[in-house]
Amino acid sequence: MKKIYLDRRTFLRGLGTSIALPYLECMIPQQASAAVAGVPQRFVAIYMGLGMLTDWNSTGTETSWNLSAPLQPLLPYKNYISVIQGLNNDAGLVGVKLLPSSAHWQASTCYLTGQTYDIANRATRTALAGPGSSLDQMIAARTPNLKKSLIMGTHPNYLYPGGNSDRGSHGFLANVSWDNQTRISTRFVSSAQVFNYLFSSGLPTGQTTTQTLAQRAAEKKSILDDVISDINDLNARLGKNDKDKLNEFLTSVEETEKRVVAEGTVTVTTNTCVKPNVASYTSDTNTGGDGFVNPIINQRCRNMSDMLAIALQCDITRVSSFIFNIEHSYEDLFYYDTGFGSHLRHHDVSHHKVEVVDGGPRIELDVKRRAVNAFNTWQAQQLAYLLGKLKATPDRNSNLLENTLVMFGCGMSDPDAHSMYNIPMILAGRGAGHRSGRLIKLGGRNHSDFLATIANQFGAGSTVGLSKGTIANIFT
Repeated sequence: MKKIYLDRRTFLRGLGTSIALPYLECMIPQQASAAVAGVPQRFVAIYMGLGMLTDWNSTGTETSWNLSAPLQPLLPYKNYISVIQGLNNDAGLVGVKLLPSSAHWQASTCYLTGQTYDIANRATRTALAGPGSSLDQMIAARTPNLKKSLIMGTHPNYLYPGGNSDRGSHGFLANVSWDNQTRISTRFVSSAQVFNYLFSSGLPTGQTTTQTLAQRAAEKKSILDDVISDINDLNARLGKNDKDKLNEFLTSVEETEKRVVAEGTVTVTTNTCVKPNVASYTSDTNTGGDGFVNPIINQRCRNMSDMLAIALQCDITRVSSFIFNIEHSYEDLFYYDTGFGSHLRHHDVSHHKVEVVDGGPRIELDVKRRAVNAFNTWQAQQLAYLLGKLKATPDRNSNLLENTLVMFGCGMSDPDAHSMYNIPMILAGRGAGHRSGRLIKLGGRNHSDFLATIANQFGAGSTVGLSKGTIANIFT
């Protein structure tokens, strides 16, 4: 068979569909080394709202340490992660000093920007206190990809009860990515939206993503049916190894599409603060802890993780931010089942030292603490699932986990105290030269300097928000 060479940006195309290909052997000359120079380095930032208990802290020395109980789901990937302790949210501390009631708003806003929000003008605009964008967008701006970043979250925006403008809008609570000082980056809040963003090259006028997926499902069709001609043509020209890789990839796309369709849909109105209807989510019990129940959010997290792996593998994008759960959530989407016909909301149990929160029912403090740890364990499970997907996904010289840096954490620590000290943080993967498999104790270093250290490693400058320098001993 005559050798063929494909451009790295080859797509399978059909009506309204465009599927980028994963890396194949025929995309480089045969004599090229398996460890190809210039392997893309990816960055993924994951946010988990409402803080962590001190039970989250791991123990030991830098190279001889043990994962804490809530982090046990990460044990299979211990050699790929670094637990970061002793990191203080310096920007958040500045914001809380200016407005003590704003801790939740500071936590999410500061996470990737290293600065507080515009407190003085909070009633009239959603903006950062100063010029700049978030870390993910700084890195994305330097990539060659047409789709600079993939921004996802499991929750639609919602309005804080009473629309209390004195404490900020939903924009600060439900988003971590900022294009610039006054514009929050566009965030996808359903798997269908993500699927369309990654695989659609343009839908017919008036047709929505949900309709497209629903129509395919009703007709028992897959998105692959739209590009079957290109698939057949390419398969006829590929060698055995590449053909196997292509078929494995296409199977993963088809299976992901089925799971997205099964997830169902949620009504989302652009730029509108809407509290989701819990009835529109399908219940799904998982093993996050005794009595912990998570609705369709569990499946949504995993669908989005599956699609993120595909997006990175096919070099559709090299940067992503992903919000597992938003700050100060008053929704019933995250709750702890008491086993007595009632459930407790995540925000309510996060105040684990107070028996009554916001006029709600009295809750035993030991129940609250178990519930918070159950939520924290669930978050670790979702991270473990993503790391597993990245490790199982082939990349040019190894697998995606070797070439991806995942930043996983929150903007506050103890949620009852709204503490900005010793915020939880994990780096995972070996992308950008991360020296993984360590417990790193930073002894009170600033979070904004931590962000600047990552930016510097990706060639995106060495200043983020309030940063004053970078931190040694994280990268090679």
